[in-house]
Amino acid sequence: RDQVGWQYTAPLDLLLRRQILISTGIFAPGILSAETEIELPEGLEPPELPEADADTDEIPWTTWQPAIDNDRIYVRSRTGVTAIRIADGSPQWDYVAHGVAGTIQDFVPGDFGDPDRDPDNDFFSGMQLLQDHVGTGVVTADQHAVCFMTEINASDDAIMQFRGRFRGKQPTPCSQLIALEKTTGRRLWTLGNRSPEEPATHGPGCVWFFGPPVSDGKRFWTVYENADGQWLMPVAPESGVPGSPVFLCQPKVSAQSSGRRRHRGVQIVPRDGLIWVCNLEWVMAIAADSGRLLWAFPMTDSGPVDGEETPGMMRWWRSMGEERESHVDLVMPRPPIVTDQLLITTDAGNRDLLCLDPISGRLRRRMTELGLHHLLAGSDESVYVAATRQVMCIDPASGETRWSQPLHVPAEHIVGTSIRNGNSLLLPLRSGRVLTLNATDGTRTDQPAWWTVSCRQREFQTPSDCGSWGNLLVADQRLLWYSPEGMQLLAEHAPAADTQEQLESLSKQLEMGQAAEVLAQLNQLQPGVAEQTRVASLRFAALSQLAAQGNSTDEILRQLQEIAETPGQRAVLFELQMKQQQKNASATGELALLSAGLRLPSTVLSAASSAPLPEIPPVSSSADGE
Repeated sequence: RDQVGWQYTAPLDLLLRRQILISTGIFAPGILSAETEIELPEGLEPPELPEADADTDEIPWTTWQPAIDNDRIYVRSRTGVTAIRIADGSPQWDYVAHGVAGTIQDFVPGDFGDPDRDPDNDFFSGMQLLQDHVGTGVVTADQHAVCFMTEINASDDAIMQFRGRFRGKQPTPCSQLIALEKTTGRRLWTLGNRSPEEPATHGPGCVWFFGPPVSDGKRFWTVYENADGQWLMPVAPESGVPGSPVFLCQPKVSAQSSGRRRHRGVQIVPRDGLIWVCNLEWVMAIAADSGRLLWAFPMTDSGPVDGEETPGMMRWWRSMGEERESHVDLVMPRPPIVTDQLLITTDAGNRDLLCLDPISGRLRRRMTELGLHHLLAGSDESVYVAATRQVMCIDPASGETRWSQPLHVPAEHIVGTSIRNGNSLLLPLRSGRVLTLNATDGTRTDQPAWWTVSCRQREFQTPSDCGSWGNLLVADQRLLWYSPEGMQLLAEHAPAADTQEQLESLSKQLEMGQAAEVLAQLNQLQPGVAEQTRVASLRFAALSQLAAQGNSTDEILRQLQEIAETPGQRAVLFELQMKQQQKNASATGELALLSAGLRLPSTVLSAASSAPLPEIPPVSSSADGE
């Protein structure tokens, strides 16, 4: 296609967009210059505009990350969450978080006579909230619910310190989780208290959540921090009732006392009954059912932070014409990439590339001196990274560079979420264009016109560059570009994915609880020898999910028994067979009662009670089966 299919414009007003540029100092080349006239609020002096560089132009990839399914995309708006239909870009519902701190509507101009409300600082606080508090712009979802996070007393600026002195104490930063129904936007539950004085509800109380919870298909998982340390906690999707938390670690620097720790966040990756957690100090693996910590791999200690050398340093301007530097590390690490044989991530201390065994935690390979900026994509065979002015493909087994493609722009200009789709590596650039590389040899491929549509070709004539905010998304064979100011449908049909990409997509669908759809697609898949083990694992997980949802039948149990190989799979099968046996016994009892009342022929009861029970295989008692 040579034009945009549709375009959705977020309801950000002109003054708000101008305040984003003023308060953050993000000025893209050719978009805003020192000669650009900006309408400032009364009493605010215009800042001296810096040169656009990596320190002032980079946005972490997770700052604005929507959730998406085959029908809708769920984006963080300035007041809550908006659901948008993928088919035509029209909004389906909009949830406004009334009375919840941590949204833009709380930072509106107040009374100048109120010493606790300064309009300029309120605007700056709001923009800082949207820019560097990375969890706030993230939306997550499972099959039925959409989750997002709000922050309370989380700003590090002077006005918050002034408020603390005015009230006689420093407010404690905390956050809340809110879950909404997917189809209607109705609020399902809220988790977390807004202050220590608030009456306790179910949940951990007044704590710091690092971001919205992540679904494994059965439960939500979230990480929070309190005075005792960091905890991993499961949450029931329907009710929001939390389960027993698992202690992770006692961090060296508390997130509730250090803004830098809050901004970096904690990454969670659930898959195949395990939960991998990555923070600034550790990579950990936890068994989802038992809550047992399986292993923990330490990150390199980065030592004291040097403000002049901190990557992603932001410059902030405050009222009264003062210029301050807030040493906020904006290089938000991508969540670890978990494959069948590897866990691929970056060391939070020195930015080395780490390849770990996902089950044992053993270090397979550490790759140093890459000049690493971004972890783009990865598999068991190849890892794609962006270094200084080049994109590289690395063999994780040997550590050798397979190919290197020079970039005409710094690596910091790669923003948002990169996608490997089929044999193409799609890299969104700050300019609003998409760089397309051949994943095999790194050569630039011929880009269809819809991959080069600039986000700045819109009705807005204001100094803004949504290319600095963009994320690429693929849903139902549609390619979309998303930013807080709006989104565009770039292609009706994305390039066909290879088998590995299809399996990754099916795994994500399974996490969303779409077991029936996954089984239908697996039946049409023609995997090679290398993918057969992964396909069998996905098939078993989909069948067991169907059985757990109340669809357990003798046919499903028979299929599970045929493909169950590992001790864990046999244990799951045994549990399902026991439940089916109890269900059959209950049905037999009901038939007996019915026969007594209606005098059914004995042959009916005989046929119902003589149904053979499923064979229960022995469960291995070895250490591997634990």
